[in-house]
Amino acid sequence: LDSSREHIAAQAKALEPELLETRRDLHAHPELGNSEKRTSALVAKQLKALGLEVKTNVARTGVVAVLKGALPGPTVALRADMDALPVKEVADLPFASQAKGTYLDKQVDVMHACGHDAHTAILLSTAKILTGMRDTLPGTVVFYFQPAEEGPSDFIPDGKNTWGAKMMVEEGVMKSPKPDAVFGLHVWAGVPAGQIAYRPGATLASSDDLRIKI
Repeated sequence: LDSSREHIAAQAKALEPELLETRRDLHAHPELGNSEKRTSALVAKQLKALGLEVKTNVARTGVVAVLKGALPGPTVALRADMDALPVKEVADLPFASQAKGTYLDKQVDVMHACGHDAHTAILLSTAKILTGMRDTLPGTVVFYFQPAEEGPSDFIPDGKNTWGAKMMVEEGVMKSPKPDAVFGLHVWAGVPAGQIAYRPGATLASSDDLRIKI
């Protein structure tokens, strides 16, 4: 276990420059829910380069990839969200967002203000590390790259505009292969780098929106 942990840590360190490059690229090109076409194309390209089974256009713009380890074992799913928010970026950074998008029928500024660019880059790097361990990996790992976690951007005219997780489940991504457990993470500014925080049960807040036409 110690050697595996050390190996993974070394691989993660080696991949750090690539992870940062991917995250900054995604940060500079954010996309709203249900319209993550560039993002999903980048994700699919990197996953296919690893030789994984990759399915695109899941829940419109989601991506699912499967890694089969050489040894028998459980099926574990790892999940990252990909969409950005209708927020204007004011930071003076070389990779700051200049993107625009359509939200509630209006053109708005778009920014990765909730860390989904980091989540996507982290899961891509995780896929690379685990793929390199395929010969000693027990079980199967499924990678879910979820669209529209923040909700739909309401520009799709066919009435099927909804939350990405709901659409992915309805399309059966958790049936084949069926995961024994699903793990996700969220970056958090209040936790020091190098540490993780977790708790049993529900962890963050959720909100619903309501529109009333008078």
